Amino acid sequence: MINTKTPPICLICSEPIQLIALFSGFCYNRDYNKFCGGSRDYANPDILVSPQWVDANKEKDGLVIVDCPWEYSSYTRAHIPGALHLEWSQLLENSNDGEAVRTFKSAEDIEALLGRAGVDSSKNIATHCQAAVRATFTAFALELMGFNSAKVYDGSMAEWANREDTPLE
Repeated sequence: MINTKTPPICLICSEPIQLIALFSGFCYNRDYNKFCGGSRDYANPDILVSPQWVDANKEKDGLVIVDCPWEYSSYTRAHIPGALHLEWSQLLENSNDGEAVRTFKSAEDIEALLGRAGVDSSKNIATHCQAAVRATFTAFALELMGFNSAKVYDGSMAEWANREDTPLE
């Protein structure tokens, strides 16, 4: 049993571990320059990317940033400059039925959806949403579709929109 009154301490950085970190298997304290990952600078730099990485790469021709919000109005209110909109639930059958079992749409339907959204398999992809949950799901779906370079900006809009050094559209 975990005593939540006294948070456990990370054995690497000696900072209190946030509860979410207990479930995700790593400690982070939202200071991306001080991320705990043992000898690595970031938990899994092959998949998870920092706001500095997104900012440095967002205007490169080989990168597509995909915003995966809960609803379209979240995208229209604000998003990372140049980000494309792809509502994560559109990847699923029965996405509007709260009682139904949700399964992925066919590969052909997903491929057509990605094409309409402007997501190109020849490009590097970085997904984000509000808190990286839907972004992670979307990156997983992209991997299933053969997109080998899909990354997740795990800070997502919860972080990006609250920083002074990151622009919004």
